[in-house]
Amino acid sequence: MRTLFSFLLGAALLCGADFFPLQPGNEWTYRSEPGGATTTIRVATTPLVAADGRVFHRLIGYAAEPLWVRVRGDGNLYYFDEESTRDRMLTDFADEFNAEFRHCTSMGKPEKGGVIAYTSSCADAGLDREVYQANIGLVERTEQTIAGPKTMKLVAAKVGQWTLGGQDGSLFQVQVARKDATTLTVTMRLNAGPAPFKVMFPTGQTYDVVLRDPDGDVVWRWSEGQAFIQVVREEEVTEAGLRYAVDVPLALQLPRPWKDGVYTVEAWLTAGPSGREFAGSARLTL
Repeated sequence: MRTLFSFLLGAALLCGADFFPLQPGNEWTYRSEPGGATTTIRVATTPLVAADGRVFHRLIGYAAEPLWVRVRGDGNLYYFDEESTRDRMLTDFADEFNAEFRHCTSMGKPEKGGVIAYTSSCADAGLDREVYQANIGLVERTEQTIAGPKTMKLVAAKVGQWTLGGQDGSLFQVQVARKDATTLTVTMRLNAGPAPFKVMFPTGQTYDVVLRDPDGDVVWRWSEGQAFIQVVREEEVTEAGLRYAVDVPLALQLPRPWKDGVYTVEAWLTAGPSGREFAGSARLTL
């Protein structure tokens, strides 16, 4: 991690500290150990402007659900409460806070060096610890599971003008290409590790794909309306890896018109206890 982000860490010293940069299109990719699963946190490209001029950005993958968030002058992360239309604390980097929108997690307590320690409200689940780097964002997150602690570490990021790491050579890759004027083809590939390994699927479903509009809302999901057998099975990932392809139709009848802007395709294998053991995303302009 220190080598991968050495250049961006140097750049961070030149500008004001911001523990969660929210430029539209920012994206962070993590790999979990043990297991090697990948996951993504991203900022949607279209902001929300409140009646009083406050600007919020759609943050996806960080909390238990997508939220409209902003960083205020105190440097903390707030979300937009639709009922009261007020800012509510999501992550406080200076003082103890209620850890809302985190599964089985009750309180967060900031420590030195961008570290936040969490208190779990469940015996074998919930966040344990997060590490943030100024002007980069979340670089490490550890949570408790019934199988023991699991830590996800940052392996690639696009933050503002900086892009470090990337999908080349990563364990799980997602690529999107135009098949024709009305269809996209999403290709998912799970690459082999240093040695063959097995992937467990809790049902007959192997993968899922969603298309999100510039606001971060889902406009299409591959699995919607489908049924899958309830059987646990394993796939072995050998040197050839696993490869799957899905067509995404663009001639959809949406409840509202298509928006111009950057759309995001999210794809994942429905593997492991979480049902989302390997995940990735790709962006395209429609």
